[in-house]
Amino acid sequence: MNAPSFSTQAATEGGPTGQMPSPALVARLSKLILGTTLLAALVFPLVVPAYQFWVHLVAPLFFSMVYLIAWYLAASNRPLAGAWVFIAITWIGQMGVVLTTGALTAQALVSCMNLILATGFMLGKRVVVLVGTVCVASVLSSIMADYLGWLAVSSVQANPEAGFVALGCVVLATAGLTYIGIENLTAALGEADVSARQAKEALVELERARQADSERSRRVERLGTIARDIVGLVEHGKLTQEIAIGLKDALDASVVIVLGRGGRIHASAGLGQREVPTEFFSEEFEQLLSPGGFTVLDQKTTQKFCSRLNIDHFGTLMAARGMQTSVTLLVFGGDEWLAPGDVEWPVQVATNLLESAMIRLESEGRLVQAQKMEALNRLSAGIAHDFNNLLTIILGGAELVGHKAKPNDPIQQHLGRIREAGSRAASLTSKLMTFTRGAPKNREIVELTTLASDLLPVLRRTIEESIHIEYSCDNEEIWVDADPIDVERIILNLVANARDAIGDVGRIDIGVEIRPISDREQNYKQVVLWVQDDGEGMSLDTRIRVFEPFFTTRKGKGATGLGLSIVYGVAQALGGDVYVDSEKGMGTCVEVHLPMVAAPSGPPAERKLVTASVSGARVLVVEDDPDVRDTVCEMLRLGGFVAESVSSGEEALRVLSERDRYRLVVSDVIMPSMSGFELAQAMKTKGFDTPIALISGYARGGDTPGDEHQDIPRITKPFTMSDLLLFVQRHMA
Repeated sequence: MNAPSFSTQAATEGGPTGQMPSPALVARLSKLILGTTLLAALVFPLVVPAYQFWVHLVAPLFFSMVYLIAWYLAASNRPLAGAWVFIAITWIGQMGVVLTTGALTAQALVSCMNLILATGFMLGKRVVVLVGTVCVASVLSSIMADYLGWLAVSSVQANPEAGFVALGCVVLATAGLTYIGIENLTAALGEADVSARQAKEALVELERARQADSERSRRVERLGTIARDIVGLVEHGKLTQEIAIGLKDALDASVVIVLGRGGRIHASAGLGQREVPTEFFSEEFEQLLSPGGFTVLDQKTTQKFCSRLNIDHFGTLMAARGMQTSVTLLVFGGDEWLAPGDVEWPVQVATNLLESAMIRLESEGRLVQAQKMEALNRLSAGIAHDFNNLLTIILGGAELVGHKAKPNDPIQQHLGRIREAGSRAASLTSKLMTFTRGAPKNREIVELTTLASDLLPVLRRTIEESIHIEYSCDNEEIWVDADPIDVERIILNLVANARDAIGDVGRIDIGVEIRPISDREQNYKQVVLWVQDDGEGMSLDTRIRVFEPFFTTRKGKGATGLGLSIVYGVAQALGGDVYVDSEKGMGTCVEVHLPMVAAPSGPPAERKLVTASVSGARVLVVEDDPDVRDTVCEMLRLGGFVAESVSSGEEALRVLSERDRYRLVVSDVIMPSMSGFELAQAMKTKGFDTPIALISGYARGGDTPGDEHQDIPRITKPFTMSDLLLFVQRHMA
């Protein structure tokens, strides 16, 4: 039977009765002493006379019975009872032998020593002190009694041979006990060594865990610092650079790269002075990483990117991509670096921080740009309104002078040039409102080739001289049903996008053509307006999102990302569609398909000046600008109308309440205290039956009618006298 470990044999110590011994140990000790006792019983017949055989055999048989009982109790899982039977009866038996023989023999002394050893093995140090004290006291008492002659005369005289056999068996038992003690001690030392190693490993793991926790805390703190720092950043470059440097420091990474849409490297940390490609993020890499994803790239991809970046190979390359934007983080680590599980969380957190900050910057940029555009719209609309007032005075005055002068008067030529210059100025005002999106919708049959060619001078003034513009069109006239301002806006937005895609030097081709379309149902012709550039082109991912509002491919600052979305919306509203053909590095061609309409039937009839047909009709002119007011009144008077004027809506209401005999009220839209729409509403509320017509100056906001005023007729400044007279005659009561 294998000896149990010393720690099991000497577990927890009890009180005076000792500890709970190991059943296996009690059984083993009982078997050991039983074996030596039986050995003595077998040898005694060989060395003692026959008449003393039974006398010498009594003690071995008695002790054998004791150890059998102890063995049985231990095997019955009652080791404590077995141990005390072993100890107590052995001591009693030894004292009986001393009294019987009348002397303390060497065998008795060794047996006491064995008893003390066995007690220590089975019941621990506290009980061994008690048993040792009893045994020592018994031995000393026996020696004293023998010295004083108190011991009775021995009734049994053991011969020397029997004593030698008994001593030898006891010494053999001592050797067995010593072996068991050494075995248990060795096992205990081995377990202690194992425990020490385990404790050392545990300490190492504990230190490693402490360092890992400290490292994680440092990463969290660094990420928190990054989050706090980027809140105040308002520049894209500083934002991405802060993320790259902070993440490299937080992860002890070798290289951190921040990539944007199209693979452009926005920022990097750890590359030093290396020359890196402008575009790094290839389409094949985009397929490896979906939005919001995290991945550890394989060895082949890692080697490819390291070669492209001209850096040494690193053992680990991880990538994380934003959910709502195309921002991507590449993190290069060494061969002996953090596990992917330890890196994934901080990399994704940094990606989310960067994405949120970029969305914030984009939102703030869009807000600022929208505010700038709104301010520009208001400024441009105000300028256009005032400019149109001046043009109305200039053109109206020229027309009035020409009407009063003789047809062959030399001044007519000068007046013609004034009217022509005023018309060009009015056209420029219309172009200005195209940029600011402030002009009202006015669909008509438009000749597209002429409109596009007339817009070329404006385009050439807005494009750098290093970019060449080429225009081509069919020889025939091409007509569409559209607002000319919307068509001009389409061309302007497409050219602006082409300019930004080109950069410094390039070419933009603009064309208008009629393209036959065939499908299963019918064959028809469609008008195609196209703008092509030789710029950087677009990837598939960009082409998919190109019509999204606020999505922009422009490199320059201030892009709103509304250009192509406006083009798409206008084309859809006109019953057409937009198609984009582009490849990375191969330029872009945008085609706007519009329904083709038939040309107007014959040239428009020449409008003649209206005069006496409405002679005497009273018209009330409401205009805050005195020069415009006088010009409009003079035109009406020359047309045979009786024109009266006031300078405000409040004054007009007063005049109407005094004498409601006017056939028409002609009011400017924008006036200081009461607008033309407010005047119309007040006239309706007060029950005036006189119709009202408005003079518009393209002013944004107040010049835009609400739903309840959509049916009020309007004429736009500047206008000719014929236009004004026809307008008044058409809408008067």
